[in-house]
Order: sequence, then structure tokens, then C-alpha cells
Amino acid sequence: MKALIVIGTLLLNLTIFAQSEEVLRISGKFVTKKGIQGVDTDLYFRIKDKAGKSYAYPVRISDSKLKASIQKNMKKTYTIEAIAKQKNIKINETSRFVHILDVKSATTFELKSLGISDEDDVNREPDIPYYDRENPANSKGGYRVSDKAANSIIFAAGAALLGALIVK
Repeated sequence: MKALIVIGTLLLNLTIFAQSEEVLRISGKFVTKKGIQGVDTDLYFRIKDKAGKSYAYPVRISDSKLKASIQKNMKKTYTIEAIAKQKNIKINETSRFVHILDVKSATTFELKSLGISDEDDVNREPDIPYYDRENPANSKGGYRVSDKAANSIIFAAGAALLGALIVK
């Protein structure tokens, strides 16, 4: 009976604390690099970081239809869902771990889809105020303040600065 409780508790702990693999969603391009020793694939996924530096990770694609569609459209930008795994490879009798992306799905991604389409284009005033010196009536944006109000603001600011200097 004790053994059954211990085994049950062990199985319960294993199921509770088991970690599922993290699925990464990454955008980039597929590239082909041949002749790299120790890696059993010629297909790599290239991404760029914020600094503009490029990294290429070997990919493993188990779905043959997905692999065929990627081979056909190599120049397109893709968004992939992949699981990052490590593989132990040997290069000249030296063993080392390499990160491999196990691709589960891949969809093409058009950069023009980020822009505003022509249908959503709305005429609006510019966000930056524009003052037309030749014709002040054509000025857009900003606030109109009368000369009397502007002089009052300047006088009050000067008085506040003078008061701050005198207090010190």
C-alpha cells in the first residue's frame, strides 16, 4: 500500500512539474547553406536582432508539404512557429551543442501588410503645427494667442524667474 502511494505521488509530481516546450513565433527568411559539417540539413532560418546583426539557425521540418512550399518560396518573409532544441554534433572529433529550430508551421508574411491601405487613408491635419509666414491664414495646427496674452505670459514668467533669484 505504501509503495502504491509513493508511486502515485511520484507520478502526480511528474505530471504537475513537467515542462512543456516553449513554442517560439519568429519572423525571418529561409536560406540554403550547403556543406556545413555535422548538420544534417541545408535549410536555415535567418533572423535579425535590434542591432541589425543576422543569425541563421538550422531548421528541421517534419511535414513534407510544408517543406515543399518553403522550398518553392524561398525569397519570401515567413512567420514560423517552432520549438528550439539542442543537438549534439561532432566536428573533427569535437562534440558541441547547436540550437535547431523544429518548425511546426510557417506562413508567408508580406511587409506591405504593415502599412496603411489606401481605403483607410484619411485626410487630417498634420500632427506638427505649421505656420505659413507668407499667408498666416493658411497656418494649420497649433494655438492662436493674442499679443496681449503673450505679453502677459512673458511678464509672468520673467517675474517668477526674478522672484526665484531674489529668494536665493
